[in-house]
Amino acid sequence: MNIKILTNWNYSSYNRTAVTLYNQYAQYGYNAFPVSRSKFLNDTGYHNPGNFSFADLDCNHGGLPQAHGTWQWDETVSKMFQAVRDQYGAAITVTSAFRCPVKNIDTEGGSRSSKHVYGRAFDFQQLVGGQPSTQENWDVGQAAANEAVGVLRTCILFYPYAGGQYKSLKDFEDNGWGPGNLPPGWSVINQGHIHSTLDSDTEVR
Repeated sequence: MNIKILTNWNYSSYNRTAVTLYNQYAQYGYNAFPVSRSKFLNDTGYHNPGNFSFADLDCNHGGLPQAHGTWQWDETVSKMFQAVRDQYGAAITVTSAFRCPVKNIDTEGGSRSSKHVYGRAFDFQQLVGGQPSTQENWDVGQAAANEAVGVLRTCILFYPYAGGQYKSLKDFEDNGWGPGNLPPGWSVINQGHIHSTLDSDTEVR
């Protein structure tokens, strides 16, 4: 499905910054999942599932062009985060959740496979004593994989450092790796990433 750029006069009754966000998907060819203006929400329409604030969802667009105000996209990420957090049993530090196409290009170089762009992913980093904790980052990943949450092991990723080559939880399990036996060349699980795969916003997988 190809989406078309909207002009403000076509949707004068709709918030123009939301139209700006919608148009990014058309401009940069992000069509992996259906893009609808009804999927976008702002701080007044956001429902916190318990421990995932609107600030956690925020794109952190900063000074990049095509600013979209407070409009974000929360497809499954808030429900998924809350399920992981409930299983983990403690606070999880979110470093990135929704990213608009412009922010994603700035962050990842424009990967159209990024689930962040569709409100389906969050990155996290657990610190102990101000330093990344291998054990705590691992435990968050384990919480996500628990059958009570049900995130696929291929959708739970760990990184040795920011921007490093990730390994999935499945990679860890297949190779017998873990907190006490890290992959070759790794000194720490620096951070992690969790995403959902289904179209339904009521399921985690």
